[in-house]
Amino acid sequence: MESTFKKLVIFDLSSIAAIILVSLSGITSALLPPELLDWNDYLVEEYLVVYLLSIPLAIIYIVACFMLLKFSPTGRSMYLWVTIISIALTLFMGPTIGDPLSNLILAFSGMASGAIFVLMYATPLSEKFS
Repeated sequence: MESTFKKLVIFDLSSIAAIILVSLSGITSALLPPELLDWNDYLVEEYLVVYLLSIPLAIIYIVACFMLLKFSPTGRSMYLWVTIISIALTLFMGPTIGDPLSNLILAFSGMASGAIFVLMYATPLSEKFS
């Protein structure tokens, strides 16, 4: 169970890296029509404050994931609170436009996060965080 947990955390970290790479590579430009790209640029400018708040949150999330690999109780709390704050922040992002690849990666990341929470709180593995 411990190795499964660590693999899920690494997968979660990898999915975040994949989202960043997809965003920076320009694959989105090839997957979306120009009208949606223009609209997406407008939405990013409109909700820039929320996107800027997401940057430190992403850094804390990455640190929390590394702490989870060491079964740190602080890392578990950080992971929980960063996830809760991220969900709350999503409510203020306004409409979003996503390409199929990014949406697929985000869906897998969400599934991994759910499995991580189950393993952290509802299995005997939770005792390792004491």
